[in-house]
This record gives sequence, C-alpha cells and structure tokens, in this order.
Amino acid sequence: DATEDQHFWFHGRKLLVERLIRRYLPGQPMHIMDIGCGNGGMLQYLQGAFLGAHLAGIDAYPEALIHTRKRCKDVILFLEDISQMDSLSMDRTYDVIILADVLEHLDNPDAALECIGRMLRPGGIVIGAVPASMLLWSERDVFLGHRLRYTRKSFCALFQRQGFHVLHRNYLFSYLYPFILLHRKVISCIQRKAGEDAPVEELPTGD
Repeated sequence: DATEDQHFWFHGRKLLVERLIRRYLPGQPMHIMDIGCGNGGMLQYLQGAFLGAHLAGIDAYPEALIHTRKRCKDVILFLEDISQMDSLSMDRTYDVIILADVLEHLDNPDAALECIGRMLRPGGIVIGAVPASMLLWSERDVFLGHRLRYTRKSFCALFQRQGFHVLHRNYLFSYLYPFILLHRKVISCIQRKAGEDAPVEELPTGD
C-alpha cells in the first residue's frame, strides 16, 4: 500500500486519470469501475477527487479486495478472474471504466474489450494503461505474467477493432525511456560477455 501511495509512477497515473475524466466528462455524476483494482489506491484517490461518485472495483485476488475495503468503505467490489473478463456478466453500466495494467495479461484482449463495451454507458469513456515497447521486455514481464508490451499504435488499434473512438493517447513518463533502454542494453552486453544467455528484453519490437 505504501508503495502505491508514495511512488511517483502511481501518483502520476492517478493525476492523469482524474484529468482525463474531468476533460471528457465535465460536471457529470459518475459511475466509475476500476477493473484490476488491486489494493484500491486508484479507487481511494478517485473517491476523494469525485465526491458523490459511485465507485466499483474488480480483482481476482481476495487479499487485494480486503485491502481495498479497508481504504474505501463505500465502493462496490467484485471478486472475478479478470483473465476471463470476456465471460463477465455485469448488471450495471458505467460512465468510466479504468483498465490500468490489465490488458497486457490477457490472452484475448479483444474479447475483453468487447465485454467492456457492453459495460460502458453511452457517451462513457475507457481509460487504459499498459507497459510500453517490446524493447523494454524483461524477465520481470515474464514474472508478472505479461503477454506483450504495446506501442501507442498497437494499443489504439486494439480499441479501434472493437469500435472505440480514441480520444487521447500518450506515453506516460516517456522521458525515462532512453535511460531504461540504455540500462538494459548495458546489462545485456555484460551478460553476453560473461557467456550468459541474452535476456528476453532483446526480443524485436512489435508494430
């Protein structure tokens, strides 16, 4: 919980989500769903940012939802396997659906977005975030169960295939990219010189 509250990466993403909601849904009463809500950091932030909003969260881990409940007393929580999100059956619809670090875990993200389209109210928005660039692929991606990393182009194409209109797209913290890439290239070079296998971040980029 402390990492999620204090780390600049998570804080910056919360600020961006708030800004996008205010830009595209100004002054509207909100029904907000956070899919893959984890320990509830995003829900807690949005509860303070949008007073009176009706918030809900989905996660596959009971322990995560217990932490979320401690943070957010009034949100609706669902224990569901988000890797099977295409089979979810929700009896509510939402003005805002947040997908932060979810789609990269799914074998069939197209089916998941088709399901999300049914959960979205007319005029509603989906805010998604995924790891960027296969050049940054590493053992950590494997450990976390990622299927791939996206480019801005491939991420937009995923949504457009399901009939979504893309309103905004950008790379968050893109200024860090060259430093991270350089670091991983250096590590790869050291490992090759030591006779070790090249790490998986040397996979070619996608579109």
